[in-house]
Amino acid sequence: MVISTHNSLIRGLFLFALTCFLGCGTSSYEVRLSKWVRNNQGNSRFNMIDSPAAVPGATFKICLPKVPSSFTLLGEGSVDKKRLKPGKIDFPGLKATYEAFVEDSTKHKTPYYIYAGMLQDSPRTVQGINNSFSDGFDSISPLEIFTGENPEGTFVEWNKIHGTTKMDFAYIDPQGKETYKTLDAVFEVLYRKSGDQIYLIGWRAPKDYVDYIRVQEWLPLVAGTVTEE
Repeated sequence: MVISTHNSLIRGLFLFALTCFLGCGTSSYEVRLSKWVRNNQGNSRFNMIDSPAAVPGATFKICLPKVPSSFTLLGEGSVDKKRLKPGKIDFPGLKATYEAFVEDSTKHKTPYYIYAGMLQDSPRTVQGINNSFSDGFDSISPLEIFTGENPEGTFVEWNKIHGTTKMDFAYIDPQGKETYKTLDAVFEVLYRKSGDQIYLIGWRAPKDYVDYIRVQEWLPLVAGTVTEE
């Protein structure tokens, strides 16, 4: 009992000190978050994410995951248009598509994605979001609350939509030749209101790769470290 109380006291003092260090205010928090992530690469779960990056055309920044591989922001004209949007799924307010790859034993690469979007809030916006995604899935789970985490030890709540369906993914050979495969896919979307805006973060990947890409480890950290510009 003495040991347990002692450990609890140490944890409490650590969280208090960390909160004092990080401070408050959007810009101040963002600077401290970036510094905290850089300085704690070797001893924290937050070493899985990068420093905040601006989402083009939006008013927020996200910390992209770095494991098992880093993400690249895709731009118009740089890749096949089929890789810029999530196939048959209509992603409302889509602002940015980020791509990373899983490489198999034959050196072929298959991508997985993170999407970021923003919408003006209105009485019909949330219903529109739910309808957009439910119409594109073969199977969809009930809407639930998803909790993001940040280094302060506080939590951020998002609404989560989880669905599965068959989707096309690029299949790139060692010489860079690109074809497409239709695979069983998992797609999740998080959204929450911030002022008069609604922020959206989504990810999709082939179902067989979900465990490998460790999404259940980094998604709470990405969701918890979104910062407003």
